[in-house]
Amino acid sequence: MRFGSLILLVAVLGVDRSSIAEEAKPDVPAAPRFVISKETTYVAGPVRADGTIDYVEAINERLSKGVTKENNAAISLLQAAMAEDPMQARHYAKVCQKLGIAPPEQAKGAELPPNDPAGLDETLKGLWTADKAPQVAEWLKAMDGQLKLLVDASKHDRYYMPLVREQASDPLVSVLLPHLSHQRHLCNALKSRAMLRLGNEEMDGFCDDVIAIVRIGRLTTHAPTLVENLVGTACEASGLDAMKVAATGRWLSEAQVDRLLKELRAAPARRPMYDVFEGGERGFLLEFLQTAAVHGVGEAQKMLGALGQRNAITLAPVDPVAKDWNAAMRKANGWYDQLAEAGKKPSHVERMRACKQFMRDIEALKVKYDGWKAAFAPVEDRMIALVMPSMERAYTDETKIAANLELTETALALSGFRSRTAEYPPELKLLVPAYFKETPVDRFNDHPLTYRLEGNGYVLLSVGPDEVEGGAKGDDLVVEVRK
Repeated sequence: MRFGSLILLVAVLGVDRSSIAEEAKPDVPAAPRFVISKETTYVAGPVRADGTIDYVEAINERLSKGVTKENNAAISLLQAAMAEDPMQARHYAKVCQKLGIAPPEQAKGAELPPNDPAGLDETLKGLWTADKAPQVAEWLKAMDGQLKLLVDASKHDRYYMPLVREQASDPLVSVLLPHLSHQRHLCNALKSRAMLRLGNEEMDGFCDDVIAIVRIGRLTTHAPTLVENLVGTACEASGLDAMKVAATGRWLSEAQVDRLLKELRAAPARRPMYDVFEGGERGFLLEFLQTAAVHGVGEAQKMLGALGQRNAITLAPVDPVAKDWNAAMRKANGWYDQLAEAGKKPSHVERMRACKQFMRDIEALKVKYDGWKAAFAPVEDRMIALVMPSMERAYTDETKIAANLELTETALALSGFRSRTAEYPPELKLLVPAYFKETPVDRFNDHPLTYRLEGNGYVLLSVGPDEVEGGAKGDDLVVEVRK
């Protein structure tokens, strides 16, 4: 897995290095072809020998501030990933060096089963016992050391996983993030164990595991890239889903409900999605433009070739001396600023309105240089139209996890209310002030969550991205108790 926008970038770009139109690589200019400033390069350094900004180190410098070996969750997470994947030992050794720690022993990784056991997916859906999935139960025993490291990581309050290049000349887009696949794998294992503990009525252990999953997810969103933010959000959602299973199954005592609510509210804050776009994500496009300014468009285009995709695009050669690179970078920054500002709107409806306008502007740029006209497109416009992903989805996912959290806290509160009174409340406002300061709100429309009693249970829902209960898209977020 590579840097930031790779998953979204690959969806719109197909690049084959063999079909890139090479141009003569000019000498590094005696005088810089762009001014280093907030408006152009966004950060002032570090500056490489060729005059371009080293965005990998700029990101690392920003994220490492205030992080120590004692408060950094990434260290234990890294140790768990290394135990799972000794094949990445060289990469992880570089990460350890950046963190100022010694690489841990790799031998334990060989003891782990090579593949996930049959039946693992089923154990993630609800409570289970070892007799129902004995292979999974044995596998979890073998994973105990890695899961202990994951739980330990969750107890820290900062997160810094350095970006490292495989080669000194590698661009930002080629930075590897192999720990992400292991993190998702480990969070699945921890959720499976949580559901086993729920099945065994080991409630304190269940609470320990699901809280750890949520905290790890939140902490991971503090990494610089979009893909890390999305993985962290998915991990948090997994932990929240496990809590909802316990809340709706009536396994939780009032004290356990209080503990889970307290821990959820004390967990590290999720990093806002707009901060991802405002910071590290813009580095790829700015690095591309600076490389083009110093070494030529053909050399910059090899950055895309590093992705190894087919159906190459070809950018027209540019006279790097005549080109106004300051204006090009100011334009690129303007797009990222617009994108970040959309995410700062106070409500989902306003964010979506701003995102839709952003995407209309992107589509207009694509139309402007469609077909043969692409040959006349400024390099920055061509790249903007190609690499700016559909951010509407990213902001929707951000609202979705906020709505999921609200639903989870409400389901927990309903469980606690029933433990005290032997019945569910007829209205959510009765959860105030014991559990909430005000009636829980649907993050998609800022109205109270939909709640109704049905028989001895209830239906609790958020209208979801289409903002309509029972809409054609079927994207309502629903919690139910049917008894």
